Amino acid sequence: MKDKKTIPPFPFTEEGEDIPISHLIRIVEHSFGHTVRENLEKSGIPRAFGPVLTELSRYEGLSQGELADKMFFKPSSISVTIQKMEEMGYIRREQHENDARQVRIFLTDDGKLLADKIRKTFLQVEKDILDVLTTEELSELRRILEKLKASRK
Repeated sequence: MKDKKTIPPFPFTEEGEDIPISHLIRIVEHSFGHTVRENLEKSGIPRAFGPVLTELSRYEGLSQGELADKMFFKPSSISVTIQKMEEMGYIRREQHENDARQVRIFLTDDGKLLADKIRKTFLQVEKDILDVLTTEELSELRRILEKLKASRK
């Protein structure tokens, strides 16, 4: 098993100062993402497949550009992943019925099974990480994070 990578201390704090909240959030997010990727890779699921399958399970029939937008990537950066997933039988591409220039991406049955496996892995890792919090602490954390999210719209 690989040693867990550590995130270096926040560079702008003085000795004894609290780590900024934004950095704490980044540390937790990094740990969460690392654990999810590690678990998926143990199952033989390439790292790049997770976000694509997750988005397509939520929004089937997206174009490559729409899919890339939802993932905050450039369309060209996911084209190799899309190609590989199609070759492996996880997705299929179909021309749009009203515009032959538009190609829509859909999950196959195998792709849906894999997306469900990813979802379950994600939820299990989240449960494991958040298990240290009480029900009240989880509710408060969710309330605060939702408030911060709403303030950034």
